[in-house]
Amino acid sequence: MSREGINKFILDVSKNPKLSKILKKAKQSFASNEERFEYISEEAKKYGYDFTASDMILEMGKHSGSLLDDDDLSNVAGGKSMRVNPSATDEAKKFWKLIR
Repeated sequence: MSREGINKFILDVSKNPKLSKILKKAKQSFASNEERFEYISEEAKKYGYDFTASDMILEMGKHSGSLLDDDDLSNVAGGKSMRVNPSATDEAKKFWKLIR
């Protein structure tokens, strides 16, 4: 259930200003990803989402290779990646970039 909870939360963040505020506060208030994720997971529970900070860390690891967009990749010496990750949605990319 935790992976589904995170994915639902990711999709809902762009539609729900209250959830967006959770991300903004987490980024402003906490220096480390662990602290941010702990805060986000606790606040998300208040809205019915079921995942932990550890679940978020695991999920972020799955998406970390897909967080670079074409502009980011073109700035890397040696060219850009042609790898396509079909499981990485635009919403997921936006979400993980917001809280990093």
